Amino acid sequence: MDPGVSNTLNEFKSFTCTGAKSSITFNYLEKVGTFNPDDPLEIRDNATAAIALGADGINPPSLISINFHAPYLHNGRAETLEDVFPLHGLGPQGTTFPPTTTIANTLTAQQQADLLVFLKSIDGTTVPFSSDADAFKDALRAQGTCPVPE
Repeated sequence: MDPGVSNTLNEFKSFTCTGAKSSITFNYLEKVGTFNPDDPLEIRDNATAAIALGADGINPPSLISINFHAPYLHNGRAETLEDVFPLHGLGPQGTTFPPTTTIANTLTAQQQADLLVFLKSIDGTTVPFSSDADAFKDALRAQGTCPVPE
């Protein structure tokens, strides 16, 4: 196992680089309140139903051309982008199943309509915007490479 990788069974969760002055972490998984560990249809480890993987979060896909990748969510529960809004959690109250804070009950109807137009417009010509991965990469470059454990 690489130093800095945090995992549970076969599920990579995060990577932490510890430098001389500080540590930085990149999380691979995000909790969005769509994972129900009691649902027998959730993906199970090695087909034995021993552990439902996903409790630590889901690895979100790219939004590039998201309009053409239905169905949505890790379990295909949302047939359209609009169907994602009442199911996708936001903030601390959106991380458990079912989420109490969602896109649908946080944004106004106009904000949801604007978000939908924005999501449908993202394609290969969209100018990339900064992500958590970019922030991690930039911080890592400033810190230097991760030290090799002794």
